[in-house]
Amino acid sequence: MDLVYEMTRAFSFDAPGFPALAVASVIAFYLGYIEYVWSIRIVRREHRSPFPLWVHCFYFAHDTTAGVIWFCNAQATDWFWLWTIGSPAFFLWACIEIVNMYYAYKYERQEILGPLVHREVTLRDFMLYVICYVAMFYTVVNTVRIGLHDNTMWTWSVLTQTVMACAHTNLWRRRGERRGTSVKLAIYMVCSMALTYVPFGMYALSFPETHVFNHPWYYLCGIVCTAIAIANLVYVAKLPPKERIEGEKRPIW
Repeated sequence: MDLVYEMTRAFSFDAPGFPALAVASVIAFYLGYIEYVWSIRIVRREHRSPFPLWVHCFYFAHDTTAGVIWFCNAQATDWFWLWTIGSPAFFLWACIEIVNMYYAYKYERQEILGPLVHREVTLRDFMLYVICYVAMFYTVVNTVRIGLHDNTMWTWSVLTQTVMACAHTNLWRRRGERRGTSVKLAIYMVCSMALTYVPFGMYALSFPETHVFNHPWYYLCGIVCTAIAIANLVYVAKLPPKERIEGEKRPIW
């Protein structure tokens, strides 16, 4: 099955199911971006990120790989609009990851790497950690991509949702407070999980006939990821509200 051809056909303006697919895609991309915009808002205001540093390394490796793959697909399809617009969108995501890494170094480097180096964390320590993790994730992302014969990164994009669903679970519970988290962010995550793994979601509509997105295991994965996201939402909602400090902006809900 030529996935590039199938996706190009599905996202063509004259395709029968394009209107529904377009709406589902706009919602999916909006939720993906808003989750990371919210992450930056939280870390700038509260000096704590809602995501572990390794998550930013993983997404940087994934998104830059996807950006290159989609650029190659754009060239191969005479600059079809999906690949042409999508490629810089992935690189924009990668830039957001760099911003998150910067704030992790600025505000959280001692909390993240202090227990590993047992001293004051330097820029060299932080960069070595990031470079090693990014290199590892490049190998993982591309090995799996080749194994899946996925020259669209679409299957990998779904797998990133499993990371978004559960990667921060232990971090939030270890902290035991709302600082560095957000009820609204948790709500966005629940919506993102639920809308990813439904028959009328972006992925299922992209390949409506024969692909992993039309398989019972796909929907079972969605049930598990959505359940984890809901559990995280319930946990954060039960934590004491963030204190409002006089003279400062209202805490991020």
